[in-house]
Amino acid sequence: DAAFGFNGNGDEVRSAYNAKDASLILGYTPSDGTRLELSYDVARNDDVLYAGAGMDGVHANSDTLRLRYKHMDALGVFSNIRADIYTANVDHLMDNYSLRTLTAPVKAKTDSTSDTLGGRLLGDIRTEGGTVWTVGIDYQNNERNADRFFGLPPLSGNDPNTLQSLMWPGVSISQTGLMAEVAVPVRTGDRFKAGLRYDYVDHSASRADQAALGGTTPRDLYNQYYAGSNPDRSDQHNVGGFLTYELGMANHAMLFTTLSRAVRAADATELYLAANHAMPSMRWIGNPNLAPEKHLQLDLGISKEGRRWSGSASVYYDQVNDFILRDRAHGQEGILQTDSATIYRNVTARLYGFEAQGTYRFSHHWSSQLSMAYVNATNTTDDRAIGQTPPFDARLSLDYNAGRLMLGGMVHGQVRQTRVEDDPARNSGVDAGENPGWTILNLYGSYDFGNDVTLRAGINNVFDLAYAYTVNRANVDPFNPEALRVNEPGREYWMRLQARF
Repeated sequence: DAAFGFNGNGDEVRSAYNAKDASLILGYTPSDGTRLELSYDVARNDDVLYAGAGMDGVHANSDTLRLRYKHMDALGVFSNIRADIYTANVDHLMDNYSLRTLTAPVKAKTDSTSDTLGGRLLGDIRTEGGTVWTVGIDYQNNERNADRFFGLPPLSGNDPNTLQSLMWPGVSISQTGLMAEVAVPVRTGDRFKAGLRYDYVDHSASRADQAALGGTTPRDLYNQYYAGSNPDRSDQHNVGGFLTYELGMANHAMLFTTLSRAVRAADATELYLAANHAMPSMRWIGNPNLAPEKHLQLDLGISKEGRRWSGSASVYYDQVNDFILRDRAHGQEGILQTDSATIYRNVTARLYGFEAQGTYRFSHHWSSQLSMAYVNATNTTDDRAIGQTPPFDARLSLDYNAGRLMLGGMVHGQVRQTRVEDDPARNSGVDAGENPGWTILNLYGSYDFGNDVTLRAGINNVFDLAYAYTVNRANVDPFNPEALRVNEPGREYWMRLQARF
Protein backbone atom coordinates (compact mmCIF):
# COMPACT_ATOMS: atom_id res chain seq x y z
CA ASP A 1 0.00 0.00 0.00
CA ALA A 2 1.02 3.62 -0.49
CA ALA A 3 -0.66 6.72 0.93
CA PHE A 4 -0.55 10.45 0.23
CA GLY A 5 2.89 12.06 0.22
CA PHE A 6 4.45 15.49 -0.19
CA ASN A 7 6.71 16.92 -2.86
CA GLY A 8 9.82 18.97 -2.21
CA ASN A 9 7.76 22.17 -1.94
CA GLY A 10 5.75 20.70 0.92
CA ASP A 11 2.61 20.35 -1.22
CA GLU A 12 0.53 17.23 -0.79
CA VAL A 13 0.71 14.84 -3.75
CA ARG A 14 -2.60 13.07 -4.22
CA SER A 15 -1.15 9.68 -5.06
CA ALA A 16 -1.97 6.38 -3.34
CA TYR A 17 -2.83 2.76 -4.03
CA ASN A 18 -3.79 -0.54 -2.43
CA ALA A 19 -2.16 -3.48 -4.22
CA LYS A 20 -2.32 -7.22 -3.68
CA ASP A 21 -0.45 -9.73 -5.85
CA ALA A 22 -0.21 -13.49 -5.73
CA SER A 23 1.43 -16.15 -7.89
CA LEU A 24 1.14 -19.92 -8.05
CA ILE A 25 3.77 -21.90 -9.98
CA LEU A 26 3.66 -25.63 -10.60
CA GLY A 27 6.62 -27.34 -12.25
CA TYR A 28 7.19 -30.82 -13.66
CA THR A 29 10.61 -32.14 -14.74
CA PRO A 30 10.26 -35.57 -16.37
CA SER A 31 13.99 -35.49 -17.18
CA ASP A 32 17.03 -33.34 -16.43
CA GLY A 33 16.67 -31.48 -19.71
CA THR A 34 12.90 -31.08 -19.78
CA ARG A 35 10.72 -28.75 -17.72
CA LEU A 36 7.01 -28.00 -17.86
CA GLU A 37 5.80 -25.02 -15.82
CA LEU A 38 2.26 -23.77 -15.21
CA SER A 39 1.84 -20.39 -13.53
CA TYR A 40 -1.14 -18.29 -12.46
CA ASP A 41 -0.64 -14.64 -11.50
CA VAL A 42 -3.28 -12.45 -9.89
CA ALA A 43 -3.07 -8.69 -9.30
CA ARG A 44 -5.71 -6.65 -7.48
CA ASN A 45 -5.19 -2.89 -7.34
CA ASP A 46 -7.82 -0.80 -5.56
CA ASP A 47 -8.26 2.86 -4.62
CA VAL A 48 -5.54 4.04 -7.00
CA LEU A 49 -5.18 7.83 -6.91
CA TYR A 50 -3.33 9.42 -9.83
CA ALA A 51 -1.83 12.84 -9.11
CA GLY A 52 -3.16 15.37 -11.60
CA ALA A 53 -5.44 12.90 -13.39
CA GLY A 54 -9.11 13.53 -14.12
CA MET A 55 -10.15 10.16 -12.71
CA ASP A 56 -9.04 7.68 -10.07
CA GLY A 57 -8.67 3.93 -10.41
CA VAL A 58 -11.48 2.30 -8.45
CA HIS A 59 -10.02 -1.08 -9.31
CA ALA A 60 -7.64 -2.71 -11.78
CA ASN A 61 -7.76 -6.50 -11.76
CA SER A 62 -5.58 -8.76 -13.88
CA ASP A 63 -5.32 -12.54 -14.19
CA THR A 64 -2.57 -14.23 -16.20
CA LEU A 65 -2.32 -17.95 -16.93
CA ARG A 66 0.91 -19.14 -18.56
CA LEU A 67 2.27 -22.52 -19.64
CA ARG A 68 6.02 -22.82 -20.38
CA TYR A 69 7.85 -25.78 -21.86
CA LYS A 70 11.63 -26.24 -22.21
CA HIS A 71 13.31 -29.24 -23.78
CA MET A 72 17.08 -28.65 -23.64
CA ASP A 73 18.04 -32.01 -25.17
CA ALA A 74 18.27 -32.83 -28.86
CA LEU A 75 14.97 -33.43 -30.63
CA GLY A 76 15.39 -34.18 -34.33
CA VAL A 77 17.42 -31.36 -35.90
CA PHE A 78 16.85 -29.11 -32.87
CA SER A 79 19.30 -28.90 -30.00
CA ASN A 80 16.57 -27.42 -27.79
CA ILE A 81 12.97 -26.20 -27.95
CA ARG A 82 11.15 -23.54 -25.91
CA ALA A 83 7.41 -22.92 -25.94
CA ASP A 84 5.25 -20.39 -24.14
CA ILE A 85 1.43 -20.05 -24.18
CA TYR A 86 -0.41 -17.42 -22.16
CA THR A 87 -3.72 -15.67 -21.62
CA ALA A 88 -4.20 -12.41 -19.74
CA ASN A 89 -7.41 -10.63 -18.74
CA VAL A 90 -7.54 -7.09 -17.35
CA ASP A 91 -10.59 -5.29 -15.95
CA HIS A 92 -10.14 -1.60 -15.10
CA LEU A 93 -12.69 0.86 -13.68
CA MET A 94 -11.98 4.57 -13.26
CA ASP A 95 -14.27 7.40 -12.13
CA ASN A 96 -14.21 10.95 -10.79
CA TYR A 97 -16.43 10.56 -7.73
CA SER A 98 -15.85 7.36 -5.71
CA LEU A 99 -12.46 8.35 -4.26
CA ARG A 100 -12.69 12.14 -4.36
CA THR A 101 -15.14 14.96 -3.73
CA LEU A 102 -16.98 15.57 -6.98
CA THR A 103 -16.01 18.97 -8.38
CA ALA A 104 -16.84 18.38 -12.05
CA PRO A 105 -20.34 19.29 -13.31
CA VAL A 106 -21.01 15.65 -14.23
CA LYS A 107 -20.12 12.27 -12.84
CA ALA A 108 -17.93 10.24 -15.19
CA LYS A 109 -16.69 6.67 -15.22
CA THR A 110 -14.77 4.55 -17.70
CA ASP A 111 -15.00 0.77 -17.67
CA SER A 112 -12.39 -1.02 -19.76
CA THR A 113 -11.32 -4.58 -20.48
CA SER A 114 -8.28 -6.00 -22.25
CA ASP A 115 -8.09 -9.71 -23.12
CA THR A 116 -4.91 -11.15 -24.61
CA LEU A 117 -4.10 -14.60 -25.96
CA GLY A 118 -0.64 -15.43 -27.22
CA GLY A 119 2.15 -17.91 -27.60
CA ARG A 120 5.65 -18.50 -28.91
CA LEU A 121 7.63 -21.49 -30.14
CA LEU A 122 11.43 -21.29 -30.56
CA GLY A 123 14.07 -23.83 -31.46
CA ASP A 124 17.87 -23.82 -31.88
CA ILE A 125 19.74 -25.73 -34.56
CA ARG A 126 23.49 -26.16 -34.04
CA THR A 127 25.74 -27.02 -36.96
CA GLU A 128 29.41 -27.88 -37.31
CA GLY A 129 31.74 -25.00 -36.68
CA GLY A 130 29.64 -23.52 -33.88
CA THR A 131 26.96 -21.87 -36.02
CA VAL A 132 23.62 -21.58 -34.22
CA TRP A 133 20.30 -21.04 -35.98
CA THR A 134 17.24 -19.93 -34.02
CA VAL A 135 13.85 -20.22 -35.70
CA GLY A 136 10.45 -19.50 -34.29
CA ILE A 137 6.85 -18.43 -34.59
CA ASP A 138 4.76 -16.28 -32.28
CA TYR A 139 1.17 -15.08 -32.10
CA GLN A 140 -0.74 -12.53 -30.07
CA ASN A 141 -4.34 -11.37 -30.18
CA ASN A 142 -5.63 -8.51 -28.05
CA GLU A 143 -9.28 -7.49 -27.66
CA ARG A 144 -10.03 -4.14 -25.99
CA ASN A 145 -13.24 -2.39 -25.00
CA ALA A 146 -13.61 0.84 -23.03
CA ASP A 147 -16.77 2.88 -22.51
CA ARG A 148 -17.03 6.27 -20.82
CA PHE A 149 -20.31 7.15 -19.11
CA PHE A 150 -21.60 10.54 -17.95
CA GLY A 151 -24.42 11.41 -15.59
CA LEU A 152 -25.76 14.49 -13.83
CA PRO A 153 -25.29 14.00 -10.05
CA PRO A 154 -28.97 14.57 -9.09
CA LEU A 155 -30.18 12.12 -11.73
CA SER A 156 -27.51 9.43 -11.99
CA GLY A 157 -27.27 8.38 -8.36
CA ASN A 158 -24.02 6.54 -7.85
CA ASP A 159 -23.77 5.09 -11.33
CA PRO A 160 -23.59 7.29 -14.46
CA ASN A 161 -25.32 5.42 -17.27
CA THR A 162 -25.29 7.70 -20.32
CA LEU A 163 -22.78 6.36 -22.84
CA GLN A 164 -20.66 9.40 -23.72
CA SER A 165 -17.75 7.85 -25.67
CA LEU A 166 -16.61 4.46 -26.89
CA MET A 167 -12.97 4.95 -25.93
CA TRP A 168 -11.88 1.57 -27.36
CA PRO A 169 -14.76 0.50 -29.63
CA GLY A 170 -14.29 -3.27 -29.76
CA VAL A 171 -10.67 -3.01 -30.89
CA SER A 172 -9.06 -6.24 -32.07
CA ILE A 173 -5.36 -6.43 -33.00
CA SER A 174 -3.69 -9.71 -33.90
CA GLN A 175 -0.10 -10.32 -34.90
CA THR A 176 1.51 -13.49 -36.26
CA GLY A 177 5.27 -13.52 -36.62
CA LEU A 178 7.91 -15.74 -38.19
CA MET A 179 11.57 -15.24 -37.31
CA ALA A 180 15.00 -16.68 -37.99
CA GLU A 181 18.38 -15.70 -36.54
CA VAL A 182 21.88 -17.04 -37.07
CA ALA A 183 25.09 -16.55 -35.07
CA VAL A 184 28.30 -17.53 -36.89
CA PRO A 185 31.79 -17.59 -35.32
CA VAL A 186 34.10 -15.90 -37.83
CA ARG A 187 37.42 -16.28 -36.05
CA THR A 188 38.58 -16.37 -32.45
CA GLY A 189 36.68 -13.66 -30.59
CA ASP A 190 34.64 -12.49 -33.60
CA ARG A 191 31.03 -13.29 -34.38
CA PHE A 192 28.54 -12.42 -37.11
CA LYS A 193 24.82 -12.33 -36.38
CA ALA A 194 21.86 -11.84 -38.67
CA GLY A 195 18.12 -12.03 -38.28
CA LEU A 196 14.95 -11.73 -40.31
CA ARG A 197 11.38 -11.28 -39.05
CA TYR A 198 8.01 -11.19 -40.80
CA ASP A 199 4.80 -10.09 -39.07
CA TYR A 200 1.24 -10.27 -40.33
CA VAL A 201 -0.87 -7.74 -38.43
CA ASP A 202 -4.59 -7.15 -38.77
CA HIS A 203 -6.81 -4.81 -36.79
CA SER A 204 -10.43 -3.71 -36.65
CA ALA A 205 -12.99 -1.90 -34.49
CA SER A 206 -16.18 -3.97 -34.31
CA ARG A 207 -18.19 -1.24 -32.52
CA ALA A 208 -17.17 1.66 -34.75
CA ASP A 209 -20.81 2.22 -35.76
CA GLN A 210 -22.31 2.16 -32.26
CA ALA A 211 -23.73 5.54 -31.29
CA ALA A 212 -22.87 7.34 -28.07
CA LEU A 213 -24.20 10.61 -26.65
CA GLY A 214 -25.71 12.81 -29.36
CA GLY A 215 -25.78 9.91 -31.82
CA THR A 216 -22.05 10.27 -32.56
CA THR A 217 -20.23 7.05 -33.48
CA PRO A 218 -16.49 6.40 -33.46
CA ARG A 219 -16.65 6.22 -37.27
CA ASP A 220 -18.12 9.74 -37.29
CA LEU A 221 -15.16 11.01 -35.26
CA TYR A 222 -12.59 9.27 -37.47
CA ASN A 223 -14.21 10.70 -40.61
CA GLN A 224 -14.39 14.14 -39.02
CA TYR A 225 -10.62 14.33 -38.49
CA TYR A 226 -8.97 12.08 -41.09
CA ALA A 227 -9.27 12.01 -44.86
CA GLY A 228 -10.33 8.62 -46.21
CA SER A 229 -10.70 7.07 -42.76
CA ASN A 230 -11.70 3.40 -42.59
CA PRO A 231 -12.06 1.66 -39.19
CA ASP A 232 -13.00 -1.65 -40.82
CA ARG A 233 -10.59 -4.55 -40.93
CA SER A 234 -7.11 -3.69 -42.21
CA ASP A 235 -3.95 -5.76 -42.47
CA GLN A 236 -0.20 -5.21 -42.78
CA HIS A 237 2.80 -7.25 -43.89
CA ASN A 238 5.82 -6.04 -41.90
CA VAL A 239 9.40 -7.16 -42.48
CA GLY A 240 12.36 -6.40 -40.23
CA GLY A 241 15.86 -7.69 -39.69
CA PHE A 242 19.36 -6.97 -38.49
CA LEU A 243 23.05 -7.52 -39.25
CA THR A 244 25.61 -7.45 -36.42
CA TYR A 245 29.36 -7.90 -36.36
CA GLU A 246 31.20 -8.35 -33.05
CA LEU A 247 34.96 -7.80 -33.18
CA GLY A 248 36.93 -9.31 -30.32
CA MET A 249 39.95 -7.30 -29.17
CA ALA A 250 42.76 -7.70 -26.69
CA ASN A 251 42.25 -7.35 -22.93
CA HIS A 252 38.63 -8.60 -23.00
CA ALA A 253 37.36 -5.73 -25.15
CA MET A 254 34.83 -5.98 -27.94
CA LEU A 255 33.61 -3.63 -30.66
CA PHE A 256 30.26 -4.15 -32.36
CA THR A 257 28.15 -2.60 -35.07
CA THR A 258 24.52 -3.33 -35.90
CA LEU A 259 22.38 -2.26 -38.83
CA SER A 260 18.71 -3.00 -38.24
CA ARG A 261 15.26 -2.45 -39.66
CA ALA A 262 12.40 -2.63 -37.16
CA VAL A 263 8.70 -2.14 -37.79
CA ARG A 264 6.23 -1.11 -35.06
CA ALA A 265 2.51 -1.39 -35.70
CA ALA A 266 0.23 1.21 -34.12
CA ASP A 267 -1.47 0.25 -30.85
CA ALA A 268 -5.18 0.31 -29.94
CA THR A 269 -5.12 3.89 -28.66
CA GLU A 270 -3.21 5.28 -31.65
CA LEU A 271 -5.57 3.55 -34.08
CA TYR A 272 -9.01 3.72 -32.54
CA LEU A 273 -9.31 5.90 -29.42
CA ALA A 274 -12.62 7.78 -29.73
CA ALA A 275 -12.80 10.18 -26.78
CA ASN A 276 -15.39 12.78 -27.73
CA HIS A 277 -15.97 16.07 -25.91
CA ALA A 278 -18.08 19.21 -26.32
CA MET A 279 -14.83 21.21 -26.41
CA PRO A 280 -12.85 20.16 -29.52
CA SER A 281 -9.50 20.78 -27.78
CA MET A 282 -10.44 18.10 -25.23
CA ARG A 283 -11.14 15.45 -27.87
CA TRP A 284 -8.66 12.62 -28.37
CA ILE A 285 -9.17 10.69 -31.60
CA GLY A 286 -7.17 7.74 -32.93
CA ASN A 287 -6.33 7.34 -36.61
CA PRO A 288 -7.31 4.04 -38.31
CA ASN A 289 -5.23 5.06 -41.34
CA LEU A 290 -1.88 4.97 -39.53
CA ALA A 291 0.95 3.17 -41.27
CA PRO A 292 3.40 1.22 -39.11
CA GLU A 293 6.65 2.87 -38.04
CA LYS A 294 9.76 1.80 -39.98
CA HIS A 295 13.05 2.28 -38.14
CA LEU A 296 16.39 2.05 -39.96
CA GLN A 297 19.00 2.20 -37.21
CA LEU A 298 22.79 2.02 -37.00
CA ASP A 299 24.43 1.18 -33.66
CA LEU A 300 28.15 1.35 -32.82
CA GLY A 301 29.45 0.20 -29.47
CA ILE A 302 32.29 -1.05 -27.32
CA SER A 303 32.46 -3.13 -24.15
CA LYS A 304 35.36 -4.12 -21.92
CA GLU A 305 35.78 -6.38 -18.91
CA GLY A 306 38.78 -5.76 -16.67
CA ARG A 307 40.00 -6.94 -13.28
CA ARG A 308 38.83 -3.80 -11.49
CA TRP A 309 36.46 -2.24 -13.96
CA SER A 310 33.99 -3.08 -16.68
CA GLY A 311 31.86 -0.96 -18.93
CA SER A 312 30.12 -0.46 -22.22
CA ALA A 313 29.11 2.44 -24.44
CA SER A 314 27.11 2.75 -27.63
CA VAL A 315 25.88 5.43 -30.01
CA TYR A 316 22.99 5.12 -32.42
CA TYR A 317 21.29 6.90 -35.30
CA ASP A 318 17.69 6.04 -36.17
CA GLN A 319 15.93 7.25 -39.32
CA VAL A 320 12.18 6.68 -38.99
CA ASN A 321 9.65 6.65 -41.78
CA ASP A 322 5.98 6.93 -40.74
CA PHE A 323 6.82 7.80 -37.13
CA ILE A 324 3.52 7.76 -35.22
CA LEU A 325 3.23 11.24 -33.73
CA ARG A 326 0.71 12.31 -31.13
CA ASP A 327 -0.21 15.81 -32.31
CA ARG A 328 -2.95 18.45 -32.36
CA ALA A 329 -5.30 19.08 -35.29
CA HIS A 330 -3.95 22.11 -37.16
CA GLY A 331 -5.00 21.24 -40.71
CA GLN A 332 -1.85 19.25 -41.49
CA GLU A 333 -1.77 17.01 -44.56
CA GLY A 334 -4.52 14.39 -44.14
CA ILE A 335 -6.03 16.20 -41.10
CA LEU A 336 -9.41 17.78 -41.82
CA GLN A 337 -9.81 20.03 -38.76
CA THR A 338 -7.99 22.97 -37.17
CA ASP A 339 -9.62 22.78 -33.72
CA SER A 340 -6.58 21.55 -31.70
CA ALA A 341 -8.08 18.14 -30.93
CA THR A 342 -5.48 15.50 -30.03
CA ILE A 343 -4.85 13.31 -33.07
CA TYR A 344 -2.25 10.92 -34.49
CA ARG A 345 -0.43 11.14 -37.81
CA ASN A 346 2.60 9.72 -39.59
CA VAL A 347 5.71 11.89 -40.03
CA THR A 348 9.37 11.29 -40.78
CA ALA A 349 11.64 11.48 -37.75
CA ARG A 350 15.30 11.37 -36.76
CA LEU A 351 16.57 10.05 -33.45
CA TYR A 352 20.13 9.79 -32.24
CA GLY A 353 21.80 9.37 -28.90
CA PHE A 354 24.14 7.38 -26.72
CA GLU A 355 24.19 5.15 -23.66
CA ALA A 356 27.10 4.32 -21.38
CA GLN A 357 27.55 2.42 -18.15
CA GLY A 358 30.52 1.31 -16.12
CA THR A 359 31.55 -0.24 -12.81
CA TYR A 360 34.79 0.31 -10.90
CA ARG A 361 35.83 -1.87 -7.95
CA PHE A 362 38.10 0.10 -5.59
CA SER A 363 38.58 -2.89 -3.30
CA HIS A 364 36.87 -6.05 -2.17
CA HIS A 365 34.24 -3.99 -0.32
CA TRP A 366 33.94 -0.73 -2.28
CA SER A 367 32.59 -0.20 -5.80
CA SER A 368 31.06 2.56 -7.91
CA GLN A 369 28.71 2.57 -10.88
CA LEU A 370 28.10 5.26 -13.49
CA SER A 371 25.42 5.34 -16.19
CA MET A 372 24.51 8.02 -18.73
CA ALA A 373 21.93 8.31 -21.50
CA TYR A 374 20.92 10.93 -24.04
CA VAL A 375 18.48 11.02 -26.96
CA ASN A 376 17.65 13.73 -29.48
CA ALA A 377 14.32 13.27 -31.30
CA THR A 378 13.18 15.48 -34.19
CA ASN A 379 10.06 15.48 -36.34
CA THR A 380 11.77 16.25 -39.64
CA THR A 381 8.49 16.60 -41.56
CA ASP A 382 7.70 19.79 -39.62
CA ASP A 383 11.22 20.56 -38.32
CA ARG A 384 10.00 20.31 -34.72
CA ALA A 385 11.22 18.58 -31.60
CA ILE A 386 9.32 15.44 -30.59
CA GLY A 387 7.75 16.08 -27.20
CA GLN A 388 8.05 13.91 -24.11
CA THR A 389 11.68 13.10 -24.88
CA PRO A 390 13.97 12.76 -21.84
CA PRO A 391 17.03 15.02 -21.55
CA PHE A 392 20.56 13.90 -20.65
CA ASP A 393 20.31 11.61 -17.61
CA ALA A 394 23.15 10.45 -15.35
CA ARG A 395 23.44 8.27 -12.23
CA LEU A 396 26.52 7.81 -10.03
CA SER A 397 26.50 5.41 -7.09
CA LEU A 398 28.96 4.31 -4.41
CA ASP A 399 28.39 1.01 -2.58
CA TYR A 400 29.97 -0.70 0.41
CA ASN A 401 29.44 -4.44 0.56
CA ALA A 402 30.58 -6.44 3.58
CA GLY A 403 28.93 -9.77 3.00
CA ARG A 404 25.56 -9.60 4.72
CA LEU A 405 25.61 -5.82 5.08
CA MET A 406 25.37 -3.46 2.11
CA LEU A 407 25.27 0.35 2.26
CA GLY A 408 25.18 2.78 -0.63
CA GLY A 409 24.20 6.10 -2.09
CA MET A 410 23.28 7.33 -5.55
CA VAL A 411 23.29 10.77 -7.13
CA HIS A 412 20.74 11.01 -9.95
CA GLY A 413 20.23 14.01 -12.17
CA GLN A 414 18.82 15.31 -15.43
CA VAL A 415 19.75 18.51 -17.28
CA ARG A 416 17.19 21.10 -18.31
CA GLN A 417 15.03 20.01 -21.24
CA THR A 418 14.54 22.89 -23.67
CA ARG A 419 13.41 20.87 -26.71
CA VAL A 420 9.71 20.80 -25.83
CA GLU A 421 6.29 20.94 -27.48
CA ASP A 422 4.26 23.06 -25.06
CA ASP A 423 1.79 25.05 -27.18
CA PRO A 424 -1.31 23.08 -28.29
CA ALA A 425 -2.33 26.02 -30.49
CA ARG A 426 0.83 25.63 -32.61
CA ASN A 427 2.25 22.15 -31.98
CA SER A 428 1.41 18.94 -30.10
CA GLY A 429 1.36 20.58 -26.65
CA VAL A 430 2.37 17.33 -24.93
CA ASP A 431 4.93 19.06 -22.69
CA ALA A 432 4.16 21.34 -19.74
CA GLY A 433 6.88 23.83 -20.69
CA GLU A 434 10.64 23.52 -20.39
CA ASN A 435 11.61 21.19 -17.56
CA PRO A 436 14.27 22.46 -15.12
CA GLY A 437 17.33 20.36 -14.45
CA TRP A 438 17.67 18.67 -11.08
CA THR A 439 19.96 16.49 -8.97
CA ILE A 440 18.89 14.33 -6.03
CA LEU A 441 20.63 12.02 -3.56
CA ASN A 442 19.26 8.62 -2.53
CA LEU A 443 20.64 6.49 0.31
CA TYR A 444 19.96 2.78 0.72
CA GLY A 445 21.11 -0.33 2.50
CA SER A 446 20.27 -3.95 3.15
CA TYR A 447 21.03 -6.72 5.61
CA ASP A 448 20.83 -10.43 4.82
CA PHE A 449 19.70 -12.41 7.87
CA GLY A 450 20.20 -15.72 6.06
CA ASN A 451 17.57 -18.32 5.24
CA ASP A 452 16.38 -16.11 2.36
CA VAL A 453 15.31 -13.23 4.64
CA THR A 454 16.56 -9.74 3.71
CA LEU A 455 15.76 -6.32 5.13
CA ARG A 456 16.09 -3.34 2.78
CA ALA A 457 15.67 0.34 3.68
CA GLY A 458 16.54 3.76 2.36
CA ILE A 459 15.90 7.46 2.03
CA ASN A 460 14.99 8.83 -1.38
CA ASN A 461 15.50 12.52 -2.21
CA VAL A 462 17.52 13.13 0.95
CA PHE A 463 17.56 16.93 0.58
CA ASP A 464 13.77 17.13 -0.02
CA LEU A 465 14.08 18.86 -3.40
CA ALA A 466 11.18 19.68 -5.72
CA TYR A 467 11.66 18.05 -9.13
CA ALA A 468 9.77 16.35 -11.94
CA TYR A 469 10.73 14.09 -14.81
CA THR A 470 10.29 15.49 -18.31
CA VAL A 471 8.54 12.27 -19.34
CA ASN A 472 5.70 12.50 -16.85
CA ARG A 473 2.83 10.08 -16.35
CA ALA A 474 0.44 13.00 -15.99
CA ASN A 475 0.97 13.70 -19.70
CA VAL A 476 -0.66 10.41 -20.74
CA ASP A 477 -3.92 10.72 -18.79
CA PRO A 478 -6.40 9.21 -21.30
CA PHE A 479 -9.20 11.39 -19.95
CA ASN A 480 -7.44 14.74 -20.23
CA PRO A 481 -5.10 15.48 -23.17
CA GLU A 482 -3.76 18.67 -21.59
CA ALA A 483 -0.12 18.50 -20.48
CA LEU A 484 0.47 18.59 -16.74
CA ARG A 485 3.65 18.39 -14.70
CA VAL A 486 3.44 16.56 -11.36
CA ASN A 487 6.43 16.71 -9.02
CA GLU A 488 7.96 13.54 -7.63
CA PRO A 489 7.79 12.89 -3.85
CA GLY A 490 9.99 14.89 -1.51
CA ARG A 491 12.11 13.17 1.12
CA GLU A 492 10.84 9.60 1.31
CA TYR A 493 11.69 6.90 3.85
CA TRP A 494 11.11 3.29 2.90
CA MET A 495 11.65 -0.19 4.28
CA ARG A 496 11.04 -3.61 2.78
CA LEU A 497 11.31 -7.07 4.31
CA GLN A 498 11.78 -9.83 1.77
CA ALA A 499 11.41 -13.51 2.58
CA ARG A 500 11.50 -16.48 0.24
CA PHE A 501 10.03 -19.84 1.06
